[in-house]
Amino acid sequence: MYDFFSLSGIDFRALALKSGPYEYENPSAIFTNEGIFEGLYNIFVRKMESNNQVNVDPINGYSQTVLLKMAGLARQKYFRSEHGDKVIIVNTDGKLYLRRDAYTTTIGDLNGTSIEYMY
Repeated sequence: MYDFFSLSGIDFRALALKSGPYEYENPSAIFTNEGIFEGLYNIFVRKMESNNQVNVDPINGYSQTVLLKMAGLARQKYFRSEHGDKVIIVNTDGKLYLRRDAYTTTIGDLNGTSIEYMY
């Protein structure tokens, strides 16, 4: 996975989703803690071995935190709300929700309107 994105010069985020409605229909799709660790570890190793460096979230943040800790320093706290960084949840029916309003107040619907016009 890392090789694909690094050769394309594309930064990416690797998120392992552990639960959700799909897991009830397909229990083999559930990631274990060990599986998540193994996947992130493999991405980290490929990143360290690669000549084509791209940013990989959360690997870059984890690496910075470790190096700061080793230097006796602390990572500066990041508050999403202060930087306009919001999580938008897209439900399977195309409705959009902000994380704080998870599934209570929709901010739009992708079935008829592009996201750029909603948010």
